Amino acid sequence: MRLKVLSAVLLAVVVSVLGAASPASAAPAKPATATEQWKVINAQDGVWYCSGLTNGSLCIRYVNNFTGIDVHYAKRAGSKIIVRFSYASHTDGVLIGPSAWGDEYAGGLNSAIWNNASHVTDCMQGVMESKTSENGTISRYYTPIISKGHTACSGW
Repeated sequence: MRLKVLSAVLLAVVVSVLGAASPASAAPAKPATATEQWKVINAQDGVWYCSGLTNGSLCIRYVNNFTGIDVHYAKRAGSKIIVRFSYASHTDGVLIGPSAWGDEYAGGLNSAIWNNASHVTDCMQGVMESKTSENGTISRYYTPIISKGHTACSGW
């Protein structure tokens, strides 16, 4: 019982220092600045943590009691793009994925989930690759880094 209370207090301190994560349905977050990009969020299982992009929100969450990863992009505006997802473990230095390419339209939601995935550790980050046509140039976008709270995380 003391461990649960201590965990709740620690989570409250982390949220007050780093700011609350924005759920997928919340107003879009401002894009991360260079100094904010490596902030680590001690994540709760099943809760979305998002990066605000110009035309939508790119989000990540742990699922299935921290044994899986779910990454999605909710597109609010703009022309059709083609996207695929992967996720990275900063502690293992491993990139998992990518998912298959899929079309994304304004008002749409595209996602990939890895249940009982290998390399689901602390310091996880979702990755979305996008392009405007089949042969177009690929751009990469990143979610916040989330952690189960066991490891200090930093950039690559």
